[in-house]
Amino acid sequence: MAKVPHGGWTNPSEEVRTLLDEFNKAFKSVLDNLELAWTNGDESKLGQAIGLMFNLKEPAIKLMQTPLPDGSGNYVPDFLLY
Repeated sequence: MAKVPHGGWTNPSEEVRTLLDEFNKAFKSVLDNLELAWTNGDESKLGQAIGLMFNLKEPAIKLMQTPLPDGSGNYVPDFLLY
């Protein structure tokens, strides 16, 4: 696995960009639900966050199986929140 450059991956292929976006959107949803659970004591949001964590698996695995163009390792999620 390669080290994520500061600010995330630059100029990834369309396929990699799609996987990064899918992972990051799912990650943000997990964090948003956890924040609501902690802030409001909403137990249902905690359950939703746990369920949403399973959406991280597929794009993360696909990224980690995708080699970088320069052959220096494989992509990994960049955990960007946007």
